[in-house]
Amino acid sequence: MDGEETKEQKKKRKARESLLNNIVLVNKVLFKNYPETMFLTPVYMICRVALPLLTAFIPSVAIAAITKGDMKQFLLHMSGILLVEFVAYVLENYSNLTLKNRRVYTRLKVFFLDYVRKSLVTDYGNLEPAKGQARFSKGAKAVVGNAWGPEQLMNESVEFVLHLVGLFTFGTVVFTLDYRILLILLFMFALDMVLRGQVIKYDNNHRIIMSEVHRKQEYLERGSLTLAAGKDVRVYGMEHWFHQISEKLLSEAADYLKKSGLRWYIPTFGNHICVAAQEIVTYFVLIGMAVSGEITVAELTLQLGIVRGFTQWIYGVSVSYGALKKANGEMKDYREVMELPERSRGEGAILPGFTRGPEIEFRDVCFRYPGEDTDTLSHISFTVKPEEKIALVGNNGAGKTTLVKLLCGLYEPTSGGIYINGEDISKYHTTEYQKLLSVVFQDASLLSFTIEMNVSGQLPDKVDKEKVKKALQEVGLWEKIEKLPQGTETYITQDLDEGGVQFSGGETQKLLVARAMYRNAPILILDEPTSALDPIAESKLYEEYNYMTAGKTSVFISHRLASTKFCDRILLLNDGRIAEEGSHKELMEENGLYRQLFEIQSHYYKEGTVETYEK
Repeated sequence: MDGEETKEQKKKRKARESLLNNIVLVNKVLFKNYPETMFLTPVYMICRVALPLLTAFIPSVAIAAITKGDMKQFLLHMSGILLVEFVAYVLENYSNLTLKNRRVYTRLKVFFLDYVRKSLVTDYGNLEPAKGQARFSKGAKAVVGNAWGPEQLMNESVEFVLHLVGLFTFGTVVFTLDYRILLILLFMFALDMVLRGQVIKYDNNHRIIMSEVHRKQEYLERGSLTLAAGKDVRVYGMEHWFHQISEKLLSEAADYLKKSGLRWYIPTFGNHICVAAQEIVTYFVLIGMAVSGEITVAELTLQLGIVRGFTQWIYGVSVSYGALKKANGEMKDYREVMELPERSRGEGAILPGFTRGPEIEFRDVCFRYPGEDTDTLSHISFTVKPEEKIALVGNNGAGKTTLVKLLCGLYEPTSGGIYINGEDISKYHTTEYQKLLSVVFQDASLLSFTIEMNVSGQLPDKVDKEKVKKALQEVGLWEKIEKLPQGTETYITQDLDEGGVQFSGGETQKLLVARAMYRNAPILILDEPTSALDPIAESKLYEEYNYMTAGKTSVFISHRLASTKFCDRILLLNDGRIAEEGSHKELMEENGLYRQLFEIQSHYYKEGTVETYEK
């Protein structure tokens, strides 16, 4: 954690690390969603304990009948035991299967969906940094399978209590035989718990190693299947990168598993020694009692079965406790993500309606990314008038994209404020405020859903098909899309539908522009919207820029200074500050950094470009 923990933070951390707390939490969720599990759980436990008891009785009853020669009594007793055993077996299997299914549904329906929702709506600052991505990757492991996190806690908490009940039940019988047997068995239990606990502690302390290995392996898997990178990989022979890194990751995993495996061998070896000692003492005591006439052969058989059953319950308690500790560590990672604080916004503030593009004002805004030593933006102040079109220009790393992230509400300023028509945007809920924005991000990508869902940002029953058609016509994609068998209902890529289509980089960028046009919000933000377009498409977009921005306040980011001729004003960012401000003509006349950058770029334009674009 960064800095010193507050009392509240310490309390929350202890709560999410507490095994008992997490067991209660997951089972409360299970019982709430599936109330029948409250009844099925004790039924399952009773049957599980009863079955080995009944199994232990059968040889004893048979031997007793043979000894007495009373076959009628034998058949009567055996029929009763087998009937009870059959009923217990049916109930145990039914309750166990139902409980397992309900736990799977609970993991998927509650924990998994809540995690996905959290990852999609959490503050962008929680997700973007490498530390945040690692945290979310680690937390995700708890909800992706049966053997981790909440589902394993639900499974193993019942098994742990069940084994304790079995331990007590069988232990009571063993205690009546000879205290020496019970002492050895209890010593076995204590030794196994201690040795197993040491290994679990080691695994928990080094769990991040495997988490990072899995995260990197998943990246390599995705990267090897990415069409965008596939051409470069083949042409430049980059496949050895994947092989080399994969071998390194496999080596790291193997090294960890080897060390962990050797540690797990210790409790196994210790358990075998204790079992051997227990067998020797048990047989010595019980055979001695049988020889002296204290117990019959039938009783000897029964008691041997009870002692062996007790040994299994001991082992079961130890295994379940180990599984619980492991699952608890994963549940802690899950809760750490779910309990990430979100920015407090004024949910009661009503967002005003806008009949025209609003005024945007940055007042002495500074911003520093978490963990950084210096500000990315420093004392930024400017005002964009209603319906004004401004351009943000500057070299890479100047702070343009960071400024847009702040304007979009993805981050909050470290100091200073951002105002829309004089109102601080922090008074509005982020989701409501972002309805004011139509944005085309430079690094945005389409999702593997239908074309109309990507353009509208809506579920199918909420899509305005006419608006989708109009937006696609305006970006020049309608003719292609209407010829597709499913039209705008065609999926993008084949990730979710075999009939999906793949779009080129330029077509993808056009679809992103169409999405911004569909929303038709009062503030339009275009971050390098022509970077993947061909010259004709780029020229067409510039021609339509005035139409797109009609009645809107717009912010246009571009590395191509010549493209800013469509804007009313230009802000040149340099080292996180506004270095120059004015129209193209004014900045050229200032003979400053803007003119220097423009003339460097002009070498790639036709002769006379500078004079053509001056105004």
